[in-house]
Amino acid sequence: MEKKLRKVMFVDDDYYVTEFHKMLVQQTNMADEALFYNNGKKALKYLAGLSLEEFPELILIDVNMPEIDGHEFVNRLGSVANYTSDKTIVAFLTSSKDIRDVIRADENNVEFYYWKPLDKEGIEKIMKDCF
Repeated sequence: MEKKLRKVMFVDDDYYVTEFHKMLVQQTNMADEALFYNNGKKALKYLAGLSLEEFPELILIDVNMPEIDGHEFVNRLGSVANYTSDKTIVAFLTSSKDIRDVIRADENNVEFYYWKPLDKEGIEKIMKDCF
């Protein structure tokens, strides 16, 4: 992998997919630090405490989750102090094939939409598309 991220965050309520992504991130050496949250509220609370320099370069979030879904997460992220869309890329990572989710992603200015679970080629595509 040509580029390595300083920090990446995954937000997904599916335990098994998260465990798989943990192994994949380690195998691909995608980032110096990888954060995994199973709840959007907890992830937002963590992000709210970060300085601009500490923010992840990439946030991959599941669309369909309890409490707050990926769309609501993106809406709330916009009001988090020190978040800037030019420093942090937000991408949806989902198993949803519902076209309405793709349309809502576009309406929320989420440019990148990937299918889970990721594989090595998926990680490479994300890195190429986003960086």
